[in-house]
Amino acid sequence: MILIENFKLCLTLSIIGQLSGLSFNQPKFCPAATWNSLGTIFAAYDIIHGSPYSIFITTNNSIYVVAHAIPNIYIWLNSSVNLTMTITVPGLPLQSIFVQNDNELYVERGFLPTRNIEKWILNTNRSTVVMNNITPYPCYSIFIDIINNLYCSLDQRHTVVKNWLDDDDTTPMIVAGNGFPGSTSNTLTQPSGLFVDASLNLYVADFRNHRIQMFPQGELHGITVAGEKSINTTITLNYPTGITMDGDGYLYIVDQGNHRIVRGGSTGFRCILGCTTIGLAANELSLPRDMAFDSNGNIYVADWSNRRIQKFSYSKTSCDPITNVSLITSSRSPSFNQPKFCPAAAWNPFGSTFSALNIIRGPPHSIFITTNNSIYVVVQAIPNIYIWLNSSVNLTMTITVPDN
Repeated sequence: MILIENFKLCLTLSIIGQLSGLSFNQPKFCPAATWNSLGTIFAAYDIIHGSPYSIFITTNNSIYVVAHAIPNIYIWLNSSVNLTMTITVPGLPLQSIFVQNDNELYVERGFLPTRNIEKWILNTNRSTVVMNNITPYPCYSIFIDIINNLYCSLDQRHTVVKNWLDDDDTTPMIVAGNGFPGSTSNTLTQPSGLFVDASLNLYVADFRNHRIQMFPQGELHGITVAGEKSINTTITLNYPTGITMDGDGYLYIVDQGNHRIVRGGSTGFRCILGCTTIGLAANELSLPRDMAFDSNGNIYVADWSNRRIQKFSYSKTSCDPITNVSLITSSRSPSFNQPKFCPAAAWNPFGSTFSALNIIRGPPHSIFITTNNSIYVVVQAIPNIYIWLNSSVNLTMTITVPDN
């Protein structure tokens, strides 16, 4: 039996094949993918009662919206086109939201001079502080990575902070910026949107520096990947506020000052929505602040100044059938295990014998373990498959594969 020590402090064991994976959508598109330039209004001022600040869409297509200066979370559950519920969060007005498991809502709240990030459980009045004493200033954006690190961009403090949700310590640490405005590789000026990829690289929309910074895991010096002074000439940005990534690792940027959405690709960046001028028309945006994908590849934009959520439909005919949209989060789950570990994870160096020569009759050549912990072994020069089903420590069966 394999021993995994220091479980409480060191390991977040989450088998992707057994869980739903990411809580948000990351579609895959062909390079030529397009969206209908004429958006439709998903939610207007008469519903959200303010300018939308943040939008989050889960893999079940539940939509969560928070609006400027209003302490409400507006929720449309499971692809509903009608508002399902409104949750009022006591305290200061909300600016951002992140959702896990379709019922755990991470929002910032508090009363001056202290602000915290809390986890709220849907349909209950229970909340837990998960990051405390941020500053008197709000988080512009909240993000949770694949190993349960919680990030907050403090635009008025010119920093990004994080803490680990599986630890009891709720005090954040700085992971980007030094507290002073600047445009060097280790400084930020009013960081806004955040995204952390599967390799734990941190992407920051550096608002007043008109750029997107990428901080490799554990590094305090960022690399400019879009906007001013990027390594390769990419695209000119004007006060970027939101950022996300598709299933192929390409960036999508809410370019607020240019009132548009831009998409990255193998040949650089291009405008995909709001590519004409500022305005209120169906093909126009005005100071957009955030965006999100649904499970069908449609894009929803928090169109801040127009006080609406705009939906732009993915044009499936823009890609041939082979490369049509397929979702990482809604496709068939892997049959093997991919655990999540903290950086300090350790294993007992003293192994124990799970199966020996008296059982497998020869040198083991290959092993496969499913998400149900069924174990399959093949041995050199022996036409057998040895199988231990569903965590059994005793051999369940042996299958002999006839030689053709």
